[in-house]
Amino acid sequence: IIAYLVVAAARLWRTPLTLDARGRTIGARDIFVTTLLNPKGFLIAVAILPLSDPHLGAHAAVFALLIVLTGLAWFWAGRRIATMSRERAVYIPRAGAVALLGFAALIGTAATS
Repeated sequence: IIAYLVVAAARLWRTPLTLDARGRTIGARDIFVTTLLNPKGFLIAVAILPLSDPHLGAHAAVFALLIVLTGLAWFWAGRRIATMSRERAVYIPRAGAVALLGFAALIGTAATS
């Protein structure tokens, strides 16, 4: 996982940000691979949802609604980023790369302690 995060950070840092539709689009394969390598949504659901509760269906429905609302918030954020000036927008992938390296460092230090 640490190596994956470091490689992803390096690719994110080197990839130029394109704010128009002519850039490479993210396809279903990209989303599928990312989802397989990052199963935290499933783990969070298993940890949060009370599996023995008789109202599990209601809890799952609320959790699904929160997932949809979170997704819409990310789409909104993406549209806001797309309207940013080129000078400011260039820092967004680099901030993401730094965050990925920070997560890799945290995982690495937790694994060695």
